[in-house]
Amino acid sequence: MATAAVPALMGAQHAWADINTTTTDPFDTGNWGTPNGSAIVINSNSLELTQAANGLAGSMFFNAAQSVTNFSASFTYNFLTGSGNPADGLAFILQNDGAGTAALGGGGGSLGYNGITNSTAFEINIYAPNNRGVGNGVNGSTGGYVTAPGIDWLSTNGVNITLAYNGTYIKETVSQGANSFSQIVSVPIAGIVGATNALVGFSGATGGENAQQQVSNFIFTEGGGGATVTYGPD
Repeated sequence: MATAAVPALMGAQHAWADINTTTTDPFDTGNWGTPNGSAIVINSNSLELTQAANGLAGSMFFNAAQSVTNFSASFTYNFLTGSGNPADGLAFILQNDGAGTAALGGGGGSLGYNGITNSTAFEINIYAPNNRGVGNGVNGSTGGYVTAPGIDWLSTNGVNITLAYNGTYIKETVSQGANSFSQIVSVPIAGIVGATNALVGFSGATGGENAQQQVSNFIFTEGGGGATVTYGPD
């Protein structure tokens, strides 16, 4: 995995299937599946994956499968409170698991993701001594986190995440105030999930330590990754 500068992405190509919880597809409408496990819809724009209690796992997925050949996605990660060493984190997931919108993995370091098959995920780990940072999983795998310098995951100010996929590489950007970190990862998403469409959603978990974790401002745009833009590792 490498950090690299990339050209500006092309303008989003909006389609009826795009997801925008700030306007047309709030978390509290029938467009989303039933929250699983500890997941709770806080309001139209905020989904809570875990509360400040040990041993939880939660998930929630949009009902309609989305095109995953070329897309952009963005959301805000919100940490509200937690135990002495807050844990564990969450995952943004693309999946075609047999459980559909009911898919939910294990607690603790599994991030509510382990056990979800035909899937890939962008992961956030907030538990130390493991690196507080980001990683990428396939078919429920977790770990291998990369520290995002200057990002305080335990700040109640939130952390903004932007993902842009051009069909081969995904550019992952983490920002908080004036601090920003980016990396570019090669991910053959369609091959991993077994189709050009997949369910889109989130999972999160706590273990022997805990955290109240929410996501907000979620937008998913098909074709938003810049199909004609070439970018990759240095």
